[in-house]
Amino acid sequence: MLLLLLFLLDPPFQFVNTTIYDPQLQSLREGATFSVDANGIVGPITYEIPPSGAGAVLISDAVVLPHFSDFYSLIQERGLGHDQDLSPSVQGRMARYFREIGLGAFRDPVFPGEAVGGAFPVHIKVLAQQGYLDLSGGPAADFSLVVDPQLPLEDLARKLPVQGPITLWWTSAGSKTQLRWSQHEAWLHQLIAFLHGQQRKVGAYIQDATHAETSQLFNFAFDFYEGMPVAHISVKAFPESIIWVPLAGLNDKRYCASKLAARINRLSRQNLYDKKTLTLAQDRLDYVPGHIAERCRVWKRRRKDTLKMVDSWLEMGGRVALGSAGGHLFSFSGDILSELEALDGLGATQSQLLAAAFQHTPSLLGYDPGYLKVDKPANFIVFRQSRHWAKLVGRTVDLNFINGKLVSD
Repeated sequence: MLLLLLFLLDPPFQFVNTTIYDPQLQSLREGATFSVDANGIVGPITYEIPPSGAGAVLISDAVVLPHFSDFYSLIQERGLGHDQDLSPSVQGRMARYFREIGLGAFRDPVFPGEAVGGAFPVHIKVLAQQGYLDLSGGPAADFSLVVDPQLPLEDLARKLPVQGPITLWWTSAGSKTQLRWSQHEAWLHQLIAFLHGQQRKVGAYIQDATHAETSQLFNFAFDFYEGMPVAHISVKAFPESIIWVPLAGLNDKRYCASKLAARINRLSRQNLYDKKTLTLAQDRLDYVPGHIAERCRVWKRRRKDTLKMVDSWLEMGGRVALGSAGGHLFSFSGDILSELEALDGLGATQSQLLAAAFQHTPSLLGYDPGYLKVDKPANFIVFRQSRHWAKLVGRTVDLNFINGKLVSD
């Protein structure tokens, strides 16, 4: 089980000339000054530099952000294709890595909640959703939570995880079986309303969905769409209220192993993998590009057209959330940086990227990072390097405050 040292802050901390995130403006603000007292409580935030408090640890020119969250990261695989392992030691390694990079919450859409061991500490919100929802005879019925429209909705609710977003499987990709949701349209409206009544977010997994399948979405009051349809459609048909989790960077990683060497080198310092596993991966780095060269060329030819919908959605001011798709080949756990870079390359504004990281993703997960709430326990991460915030994502944080305490190994 992961052992963490949680200790009261003594002496207190004083942050001066700090760059902080302003959730109201969806922007960063420079020059902030605030304190965290010996009981872990955040003091008033000002933009003046007061005299240093007696005995306080002075931290200048830092970047202070909310904890990150990841809408999609698999527990049983970490992205190398030969690293499936459910042992407590591996889960503990993953938990330590998430703490090191300042991740506070993540969702695994398929892992069963009862299989999550004690390696994940309580301050990391793990949403193990135990499967997408599908109907009997549907394309995902063999590996999803099968729901029965004939049963009372209360009975269905008892089968579902007690927290986190509920996702319907909405694609026939990889199957000869067609979607069956449209055969139960009235019931599906009732199901979504029932789940909303429980304060649950409800969405649809649309990776590689056809034009006809995607068009059926718009009849229902979903909160989010997850994945990229295979056929181009006009995103003007998307409801304005939708949050899209496009997994825009996934294919760059699994088809072209984008920036693989650099990402593995960073992971070697952050202990997501043991030395044996990492050495095996590094020994294969020269082999990988040649082995996947043809599929990479195909993806590069298709990339612009495939991602055109995301480009258009961002241009319209559409809302997006972040999923690393960690666990897919060459897509490492918690790597939301790659998703931010993909969205940035597609034209997302800084306000859209900040909202994706610190507003939309946690809201879909039902996760409140806490952050800088005056007179409340400290909940934030600190980077001593005064760099652009997105260049800090995925790096090891210098300080990690959780519920008024400083957390470290």
